[in-house]
Amino acid sequence: MVICGILFDKDGTLIDFQNTWVPLYKEASLIVAGNCQKTANKMLVASGFDINTGHVLPDTVLAQGNNEEITEIWWHHASGIAGSKRELTDVISRVFSTRIAIHAAQVTNLKALFAALRKRKLKLGVATSDSIQSARRSLEPFDILDQLDFLVGYDSGFGVKPEPGMVQEFATKTGLDPAQIMMVGDSPHDMEMGKAAGVGKNVGVLTGTCKREHLDQLADHIIDNIADLETLLNG
Repeated sequence: MVICGILFDKDGTLIDFQNTWVPLYKEASLIVAGNCQKTANKMLVASGFDINTGHVLPDTVLAQGNNEEITEIWWHHASGIAGSKRELTDVISRVFSTRIAIHAAQVTNLKALFAALRKRKLKLGVATSDSIQSARRSLEPFDILDQLDFLVGYDSGFGVKPEPGMVQEFATKTGLDPAQIMMVGDSPHDMEMGKAAGVGKNVGVLTGTCKREHLDQLADHIIDNIADLETLLNG
């Protein structure tokens, strides 16, 4: 089928992952740890941060998990400081949603790219493991929210990655068959979600935490950056 819609992951796909999220993770972990750097470092390392390189590692909770999954790991190191798991998730979510606009860095000129994709009459959506509130705030600086037909987070009620629910809801909202949808993301969870939903094409990008070998078996195409999407669509 002809591709009529594109569903994007957000972090590592639209947003530069390391430059955006490393400072946020550091800030949130220090708050959760009661300003104890040693405890904060333990939380970060346990959830996928490499202290030596200063980068989040691929296939880890920090790379592709949601706030509740981060809580499950951080809780073991900060349960006596942060209160209940629900309270810990609330703290993490609040830091992310209030601070992400400060750190958010786009991987390319998103406004120009989305305008070009709109000229092709494509339906556009974003499905993220971030919260919906944080997702909106992180994309606001780039002036693309009004170009989206669909935006969901892990807490929007359509399941979490790599379950197919987010893609299925995008299909329902836009009136498309999943086979008419291209899923674009930087992680195995994105590609697995696309496959589970039966999308027409899975496209991996290399602007997140993963290298080509992490996506090879799951993606139909791998591109360096979403700036290359138009070339891919021209086929």
